[in-house]
Amino acid sequence: MTQLLWSDEGMENDMSYNVAFCCDDNYVVPACIALESMLKNNINISKDMIFYTFSDGLCEESKIKLQKIVEAYNSQLHFVDFPADLISIINNIPIYVNHITSVSFYRLFLPYVINTVDIC
Repeated sequence: MTQLLWSDEGMENDMSYNVAFCCDDNYVVPACIALESMLKNNINISKDMIFYTFSDGLCEESKIKLQKIVEAYNSQLHFVDFPADLISIINNIPIYVNHITSVSFYRLFLPYVINTVDIC
């Protein structure tokens, strides 16, 4: 027997669900897959989901790919440029593994960034 832990049946939901991604152009395909999966598997709340993509500048083609997915589910997507001062700090972190880029470290600084930049 499956136990239902949460249901929005019969209730109006005034809550929004904020989701942050940190990526560069090299990670756009996995980010698209994650977006599609989150939206498709949460279709009942997809219009309440707000996505924020933090980067040091995505190309227009990457932005369009992400935007098309989000628009298909009537959700919102905001692109946020990571602060230059933090990019400078992160770029000076020694990275000893080839498949990890400096963008991987952006998520560690999200609490600071969210409190200091205008994200809407």
